[in-house]
Amino acid sequence: MKRIVLASIVLIGIAIVGIGMFAGTLYWQWNLPLSGFSERTFEIRRGESVRTIGQRLEAEGLISRSRTFELLVRFRNNAPDIKAGLFPVEPGASLMDFLDLVVAGKSIPDDLTVRIIEGLTTDEASLAFEEAGLFSAQEFLDAAVMGPNYSDIPILRDLSPGESLIGYLFPDTYRFRPGSTPEQVVRRILENTERRLATLGIQGPDIQLGRMENLHQILTFASIVQKETPQGDEHLIAGVFFNRLQNGWRFESDATVNFI
Repeated sequence: MKRIVLASIVLIGIAIVGIGMFAGTLYWQWNLPLSGFSERTFEIRRGESVRTIGQRLEAEGLISRSRTFELLVRFRNNAPDIKAGLFPVEPGASLMDFLDLVVAGKSIPDDLTVRIIEGLTTDEASLAFEEAGLFSAQEFLDAAVMGPNYSDIPILRDLSPGESLIGYLFPDTYRFRPGSTPEQVVRRILENTERRLATLGIQGPDIQLGRMENLHQILTFASIVQKETPQGDEHLIAGVFFNRLQNGWRFESDATVNFI
């Protein structure tokens, strides 16, 4: 009988220690910085479930596991209080800090939407920022060159100072705070490019594909394909050009001449 009681006490003790360790790990995760990137934003859509929000936080690299967000919301009973909107993610902000913002409804007011369409040149993209009222097209062009502000972004490591960032500005729909500087905007776009490439396993410029020796050549190749073909047929044209490249033949692409 005493052995049974003693065994029960031991099991209860182990369970308490296990629960304590689990709770401690969760609390530590809830207070970790959300990401290593500079300031960025995250949109919560109207009617979106807690699970979906957690999955998108994970997909965008802000948290390592979606379940962490779900457990925090459940622990604080905040599910009914979550507001829709575009929320800032400050450098060093934790998941608890982010949830506080969301529950308080402190979304970014009067955000400006800018869409960069696939295949636009940097000159053409610059006009979108001028039309949105953020700054002039020329200010964007001046910021869209390699410089010290972007030297910590791994995919740009091999670019020379003053080199154009054309090809590294991912086409997407972006929202910016009024008053954002051209450098802040370019950096946001570059970080989006980096996140997108990371989903393909590309963490820096050191990648080879056939005769293409680095990321810069691959992006140049992709840009030629983008300009050469109607949307939907890119994979076919890419295959043709890739074979020509492998055989040392000319591309015979109008896109290269039109670009010049």
